[in-house]
Amino acid sequence: MRLGGWNLYHGRRSFRPYLGPDARPLEPEDIPRTVRLMAWTTGEMAVLILLAEGMAGWR
Repeated sequence: MRLGGWNLYHGRRSFRPYLGPDARPLEPEDIPRTVRLMAWTTGEMAVLILLAEGMAGWR
């Protein structure tokens, strides 16, 4: 999956550098898969922040 290329920003066409390999074309299933990955990552980060806050309270 590769991101970037031509996009519209504020009504003007703009090229952004490509990110990632062009291994396969994007598919509709990629959207829910990405949402699940983002939700999992957010949850993991919240746990890490809570642990860090808890450890800071032990000082």
